[in-house]
Amino acid sequence: MHIVSDQGSERATNDKGKIITYDGLTHVTWQDVTREGYFNRVRTLDHATGKWSAPVTLDSGVDNRARAV
Repeated sequence: MHIVSDQGSERATNDKGKIITYDGLTHVTWQDVTREGYFNRVRTLDHATGKWSAPVTLDSGVDNRARAV
């Protein structure tokens, strides 16, 4: 198990995960919440190396309903 974030939005991380595996890579999206706002992020697991990428911010929202779909 790997924790992708410790700042997840309570509603956005309670919903179904958005996970896609293709061509040896698994991409995971979620929504973080900080004092600055709500941020949709993605990380990628490379199956060949077993390493996770750094989080990348896709976009932001004004509340927890703006999560990645």
